[in-house]
Amino acid sequence: YMLQDNTITILNPKGSLVGFIPDYDFLLETYSIEKNTKLILYTDGIIEAENKKKELYGEKRLKNLLAEMQNDSPEEITKTIIKDLELWKKEIDHNDDITLIVIEIP
Repeated sequence: YMLQDNTITILNPKGSLVGFIPDYDFLLETYSIEKNTKLILYTDGIIEAENKKKELYGEKRLKNLLAEMQNDSPEEITKTIIKDLELWKKEIDHNDDITLIVIEIP
């Protein structure tokens, strides 16, 4: 996702996973990034985390959470997402990786 000017843009890159296929020719995509923009990069382990009812955490829940945090720091965004994810899945074991990177363009 890209948080910019109170707008959430979904960045939906095409192609293979990085490092999955040797010598893969990736497609180049270009986005206009202005000052005070935040980029939220994550693996599918976040949106595919399940709760006790086998419900996925999902894109919609993540996007709604991000909408509430547009003015927060990258550290606050990261902590809030991880805390919300932990509350969502509670004590359910999760076998997928969970990677989250929040970058702010000053």
